[in-house]
Amino acid sequence: MEIDVLGIDLAKQVFQLHGADRRGRVVHRAKVSRSSFFESVRTLKPRKVVMEACSTAHHWARRFQSLDIDVRLISPQYVAPFVKTNKNDRNDAEAIVEAASRPAMRFVTVKSVEQQDIQAAHRMRAILLRHRTAMINQMRGLLGERGLIISRSPEAFKRAIPELLSKSADELTSFCQTLLTELLQHLHALEERIHLIEVSIQSFMKKSSLVQEDRGSARHWSHHGYRHSRCRRRRQAIQERPASGSLARPGATSILVGRQASPARHQPTRRYIPADLAHSWCAGCSAICADKN
Repeated sequence: MEIDVLGIDLAKQVFQLHGADRRGRVVHRAKVSRSSFFESVRTLKPRKVVMEACSTAHHWARRFQSLDIDVRLISPQYVAPFVKTNKNDRNDAEAIVEAASRPAMRFVTVKSVEQQDIQAAHRMRAILLRHRTAMINQMRGLLGERGLIISRSPEAFKRAIPELLSKSADELTSFCQTLLTELLQHLHALEERIHLIEVSIQSFMKKSSLVQEDRGSARHWSHHGYRHSRCRRRRQAIQERPASGSLARPGATSILVGRQASPARHQPTRRYIPADLAHSWCAGCSAICADKN
């Protein structure tokens, strides 16, 4: 039994396998547990393994590549049109094989461990920034209920909050001041954590081979398959603006990174990152693009 393409529907404990020969005929179907999954694929010796690009796909792809197997990852949105009738593990695995057989199918390049490391750092930083914003908004709301209004920017908040907490207002009781002081201490801890993550990203930039390749190679591929020239055009389109929030340092700037329109709302979204992290962002075209899969 020669398997040309092996489609795998990934899960946490039970994996569905769907094998097809060169003519597309089904030659193998099986459910395997997590403990025997890798050994089962090794025994089948498929020419190509295809999986959806989900959270664990890159780990399994690297392991299968160690067996000299051609591994392809497909975005789930490209697999969905090939699912027949009811959606279940068996039909999903078959749909993955069908999608992989399309000549114009787009595949996702397998991420390295280093790429996932820098992606994790940026995701952690993004989470902390959201927590910081939520904390500032909560404190502004508590003060607003007592007739004390602060501008929306983080800089205005940092300038105004010490003075408000140091003086007594009509409705700002000592009990409320104590609560706000505790929240402010938590906010300072978040700021410190954000700074530490930024330092770790900068350290990664100095040591990472990904960044060196991005700076020195004119034909660097990102994990979406775009050439380095596309990354260069993206950097040329970057708009600079003054730094803000905890990222404000003497001489620092922030860059506006354009994102493709969301397929759900078709509205372009943007986010700001420090200019000194820009090379890390572009080297991680492979690592930082928000992967919804």
